[in-house]
Amino acid sequence: NALKNIRTGAFYGCKKLTYIPLERCNNLATIMGSAFEDCASLEFVDIPETVTSIGTDAFGKTGVTI
Repeated sequence: NALKNIRTGAFYGCKKLTYIPLERCNNLATIMGSAFEDCASLEFVDIPETVTSIGTDAFGKTGVTI
């Protein structure tokens, strides 16, 4: 629950990442640009209501629609 930000490029290019269970991150406020970009297998992300900012291309080149 201490996670507040997911930094730029944090998971960039993680080809086997398919699901991100962020719903447990009650303090998450920001998903920075390109955080999950080019995660080609990514299909689903639970984004908590606490997120107020999602950066450019945070989910670029994935199967996720925001």
